[in-house]
Amino acid sequence: MLYVTNSLMVFGWGKKKEEKQRMEAAPLEKEIHLSDVKNIVEEIKTLREKTLIAETKSFQNKISSQLDALLKIAKKLEKDDLKMDDVDKHLQILVKRGKNQVISTIKNETSVKFTELKTIDDVLNFDKISSQILKKIGDVLGRQTRVIHIFAKKYAKVLKNILSDQKSDLDEIKTLLDNYTKMKDNITDVLDDLNKISSLKELQKTGGHKLKELQNAISSLDKKAEQIEQEIDKLKSSNEYSKFLEIKKQIDDLDSERRQITHEIDLQFTKISRPLSKYSYITSLEKHQKQLMGKLIDRPFSVLSAENKTDIITILQAARKNVLSGSISVKVPDKAVAQIDETTENLDSFINKVSEFNTTKGKLEDSLRVFNVKDLSQKESELSKLSDDKQNLESKIKTLEEEISSSKKEIPNVAIDIEIKLKAISPSKYRIV
Repeated sequence: MLYVTNSLMVFGWGKKKEEKQRMEAAPLEKEIHLSDVKNIVEEIKTLREKTLIAETKSFQNKISSQLDALLKIAKKLEKDDLKMDDVDKHLQILVKRGKNQVISTIKNETSVKFTELKTIDDVLNFDKISSQILKKIGDVLGRQTRVIHIFAKKYAKVLKNILSDQKSDLDEIKTLLDNYTKMKDNITDVLDDLNKISSLKELQKTGGHKLKELQNAISSLDKKAEQIEQEIDKLKSSNEYSKFLEIKKQIDDLDSERRQITHEIDLQFTKISRPLSKYSYITSLEKHQKQLMGKLIDRPFSVLSAENKTDIITILQAARKNVLSGSISVKVPDKAVAQIDETTENLDSFINKVSEFNTTKGKLEDSLRVFNVKDLSQKESELSKLSDDKQNLESKIKTLEEEISSSKKEIPNVAIDIEIKLKAISPSKYRIV
């Protein structure tokens, strides 16, 4: 929409319209349901549109009359010579040019025929066209204000009054359209709020169903967990499980014996770790013997066996030989040789102890088969997973309950917001029940 200000003020007809003050009666309060709101706002919108169209028709008639009056003045002005005979010829040319511009513009703009107003779009189009007409006439009169006020003074006041009335009428239409736009915005907000309430109610409905599903799922998990617990208890109360625990304890008790044997062996091989380590850099032993020598230095218990005895003796004797020949440098060669010999002499004893330990432990581990521990582990694993699943479902329930609770608190607030917006667009006060 276009609105004329500066040009009209220059010419002098941009006067302000006095504000109207109305005494409004207290609105009546009506109780309604949410289901009524949509029909109410549609009725309000329809009524406002009819009112706006009807009121604008009245202004259209007035503006049409004003344009007719402007055209009559233009025609009179066209015939009027403005008594220019005694005026300088150069000035006559300027005045006539200005006069013709005013007449031409008024004739051209007042020739527009307005269409019948049936819809809001018609109103908007009329407002646009009539505002453009006023602007163009106002612009030309603003440019030719001296010509009109000095040489066509008798027309100036009439033009001023007509255009002032026309501007006031267009301002009224603008106010009507502004109010209609605000009403539409409020109606849009009301409909959005209704959709929001519908969404919140749907959330409560679907959330309620989901809660039941989750609670049923937890009940199912509890029953399954109870069943597995009974099966676990049955397994643990069996004679086989008691024997299994007893054998497992015996295996655990072997750890102290293993530590004792390991300590004794480590202590002995630590004595020859230096010559063995140095020999590892110069040795020409086979690959598997080199690997074996590395383990003798780091963890001898793991490789002391009848199968490795020959290779171990080969390694020890090779190291001894290199100490004697000086290929391996040690502080006290004789002592190193004596410790290698001592290790060789104790080798059978160490191998026997390791073998006996491994045999004893192996028999005990074989005896563990009296009870199928995999069944117990599997059931305990299932029970742990059920517990995790239950915690996950409980977390979902808590989140869903919070969402439902929040939606129940939010609906009344949205309803109040609807009441406020209805009050802004209706003379009646509505209370949603």
